[in-house]
Amino acid sequence: MKTFIKIHTGRDEVGDVLFERLCKIYPPGQKRNGFSIEGDSTSEDSQAVLACLSLEGWKPINPLAYVPRSFWMGVTHVFDDHDLAQAQYLVLTPEIYCDGGRTKEGMVILVSNPSGADNALPPGEEFVSAGGAGIAVSERVRRLMEIGAFGHVVFKELLLTETFGPDPRIVKPFWQMTSDFIMPSLSPQKCVLLDESNKPYDGDPAKPYYLWGGVEVPDVLVKPVDIYYKASDIAALEPFDLALTRERIGGYGLPLHIISQRFYQFCVSKGLKVNCRPVFIDSD
Repeated sequence: MKTFIKIHTGRDEVGDVLFERLCKIYPPGQKRNGFSIEGDSTSEDSQAVLACLSLEGWKPINPLAYVPRSFWMGVTHVFDDHDLAQAQYLVLTPEIYCDGGRTKEGMVILVSNPSGADNALPPGEEFVSAGGAGIAVSERVRRLMEIGAFGHVVFKELLLTETFGPDPRIVKPFWQMTSDFIMPSLSPQKCVLLDESNKPYDGDPAKPYYLWGGVEVPDVLVKPVDIYYKASDIAALEPFDLALTRERIGGYGLPLHIISQRFYQFCVSKGLKVNCRPVFIDSD
């Protein structure tokens, strides 16, 4: 795993002296009265900028413990094939994003007409995101998964429409792929749920909330957010190949999809275009 960071601040925030010092450390970062740097967290420039800010008492913004001297910092974790092959479970996201959504009744909609939408279903693709509202798979993929007896994978009919017009139709060649298995709660030590006011989420199902990426550097503003579960909770799970997070932290306020290593290897072997990242297991 590699960690990449992006830092942004400005003359008005840090003052003239510190701003000029940052620009001297990394001259390409100056954009008039703004300063930014993006790259590997271990690079000499990144480390020097972080050290300079820290020495002057500046910290990355943390909504749970805001302090006056705060700067914006984003973190992205990048995983290679070895990282993914070693993970027991992974977060699954299709690489191909198509226009789509959900009906009032909750049925997934997928747009198929290339002339009717910028992100319509490309010809030949078999594993796509339907506008972030669900995962759509072809009939062939569905058959292969049923033959392979993948645990807790559920297929539902979806609406395939040429545009977002008033007359969508049900078609069999594509299916929504979901699960009937729910994961335990995320590790409270590593995963923080916040409401729209950046306060700890109180569990009210009527309130929207989001997952914050941690409270300590380098886990500030991690995007996408790393998923952690307690080791004892993982050990108690029955076998599964596809599950849904208990928390509604995906698109449309929906759960994320969690897959087994077996499911991931299936995607690789069949050439399905997926973006995956490891699920982390936190010691109790």
